[in-house]
Amino acid sequence: MKFLIFVFPFILTGVSVFSCGTNSSVDTPKGRDALEITGWTQLYGNEPHMNLGIVSEDGNEYAIYPYSLGDELKGKLLGHLVKFTVMLLDIPIDYGFYLKGGYVTPLSWEIIQ
Repeated sequence: MKFLIFVFPFILTGVSVFSCGTNSSVDTPKGRDALEITGWTQLYGNEPHMNLGIVSEDGNEYAIYPYSLGDELKGKLLGHLVKFTVMLLDIPIDYGFYLKGGYVTPLSWEIIQ
Protein backbone atom coordinates (compact mmCIF):
# COMPACT_ATOMS: atom_id res chain seq x y z
CA MET A 1 0.00 0.00 0.00
CA LYS A 2 2.82 2.40 0.85
CA PHE A 3 4.37 1.59 -2.52
CA LEU A 4 1.20 2.68 -4.37
CA ILE A 5 1.01 5.90 -2.39
CA PHE A 6 4.65 6.56 -3.27
CA VAL A 7 4.31 5.73 -7.02
CA PHE A 8 0.95 7.45 -7.68
CA PRO A 9 2.31 11.08 -7.66
CA PHE A 10 5.03 10.12 -10.13
CA ILE A 11 2.47 8.62 -12.50
CA LEU A 12 0.34 11.77 -12.36
CA THR A 13 3.38 13.99 -12.91
CA GLY A 14 4.52 11.96 -15.92
CA VAL A 15 1.11 12.16 -17.58
CA SER A 16 0.83 15.91 -17.12
CA VAL A 17 4.38 16.75 -18.25
CA PHE A 18 4.22 15.21 -21.70
CA SER A 19 1.95 16.60 -24.40
CA CYS A 20 -0.56 14.28 -25.97
CA GLY A 21 -0.99 16.36 -29.15
CA THR A 22 0.94 16.43 -32.40
CA ASN A 23 2.64 19.28 -34.20
CA SER A 24 1.17 19.52 -37.69
CA SER A 25 3.72 22.15 -38.80
CA VAL A 26 6.39 19.42 -39.04
CA ASP A 27 4.16 17.36 -41.32
CA THR A 28 3.44 20.28 -43.67
CA PRO A 29 6.57 22.46 -43.91
CA LYS A 30 6.24 26.05 -45.06
CA GLY A 31 8.42 27.47 -47.82
CA ARG A 32 10.54 30.60 -47.57
CA ASP A 33 11.93 31.48 -50.99
CA ALA A 34 12.17 30.06 -54.47
CA LEU A 35 15.65 30.05 -55.97
CA GLU A 36 17.64 28.50 -58.78
CA ILE A 37 20.48 26.08 -58.05
CA THR A 38 22.82 24.63 -60.64
CA GLY A 39 24.56 21.51 -59.43
CA TRP A 40 24.64 17.75 -59.14
CA THR A 41 22.57 15.25 -57.22
CA GLN A 42 24.41 13.13 -54.68
CA LEU A 43 23.41 10.16 -52.52
CA TYR A 44 23.89 10.41 -48.75
CA GLY A 45 23.67 7.66 -46.15
CA ASN A 46 23.31 3.90 -46.40
CA GLU A 47 20.36 1.70 -47.27
CA PRO A 48 17.67 1.69 -45.99
CA HIS A 49 18.26 5.32 -44.98
CA MET A 50 19.74 6.62 -48.24
CA ASN A 51 18.64 10.12 -49.25
CA LEU A 52 19.24 12.35 -52.25
CA GLY A 53 20.75 15.80 -51.93
CA ILE A 54 21.83 18.60 -54.26
CA VAL A 55 25.40 19.90 -54.31
CA SER A 56 25.53 23.32 -55.96
CA GLU A 57 28.44 24.60 -58.03
CA ASP A 58 29.49 26.85 -55.13
CA GLY A 59 29.65 23.86 -52.74
CA ASN A 60 26.39 24.28 -50.77
CA GLU A 61 24.56 21.05 -49.99
CA TYR A 62 20.77 20.85 -49.82
CA ALA A 63 18.60 17.96 -48.62
CA ILE A 64 15.65 17.13 -50.87
CA TYR A 65 12.31 16.95 -49.06
CA PRO A 66 9.95 15.09 -49.28
CA TYR A 67 12.20 12.07 -49.32
CA SER A 68 9.87 10.24 -51.72
CA LEU A 69 10.63 12.91 -54.35
CA GLY A 70 14.32 12.22 -53.87
CA ASP A 71 13.68 8.54 -54.53
CA GLU A 72 11.87 9.46 -57.75
CA LEU A 73 14.67 11.76 -58.96
CA LYS A 74 17.46 9.36 -58.02
CA GLY A 75 17.21 7.37 -61.24
CA LYS A 76 16.68 10.36 -63.55
CA LEU A 77 19.24 12.92 -62.40
CA LEU A 78 22.12 11.09 -60.72
CA GLY A 79 25.40 11.98 -62.42
CA HIS A 80 24.04 14.91 -64.45
CA LEU A 81 24.58 18.66 -64.13
CA VAL A 82 21.08 20.00 -63.46
CA LYS A 83 19.50 23.43 -63.15
CA PHE A 84 16.92 23.25 -60.34
CA THR A 85 14.22 25.70 -59.34
CA VAL A 86 13.60 24.91 -55.67
CA MET A 87 11.71 26.21 -52.67
CA LEU A 88 13.65 26.58 -49.42
CA LEU A 89 11.72 25.03 -46.55
CA ASP A 90 11.43 25.92 -42.88
CA ILE A 91 12.04 22.53 -41.28
CA PRO A 92 13.86 22.15 -37.95
CA ILE A 93 17.44 20.87 -38.16
CA ASP A 94 16.65 17.89 -35.95
CA TYR A 95 13.85 16.72 -38.28
CA GLY A 96 15.99 13.94 -39.80
CA PHE A 97 18.42 13.89 -42.72
CA TYR A 98 20.02 17.35 -42.83
CA LEU A 99 22.63 19.13 -44.95
CA LYS A 100 24.15 22.56 -44.24
CA GLY A 101 22.15 24.34 -46.98
CA GLY A 102 18.85 23.21 -45.46
CA TYR A 103 15.85 21.48 -46.99
CA VAL A 104 14.54 22.18 -50.48
CA THR A 105 11.65 20.94 -52.57
CA PRO A 106 12.49 20.87 -56.29
CA LEU A 107 9.74 22.59 -58.27
CA SER A 108 11.30 22.05 -61.71
CA TRP A 109 14.60 20.90 -63.17
CA GLU A 110 16.43 20.84 -66.47
CA ILE A 111 19.36 18.56 -67.31
CA ILE A 112 22.27 20.65 -68.64
CA GLN A 113 24.83 17.85 -69.19
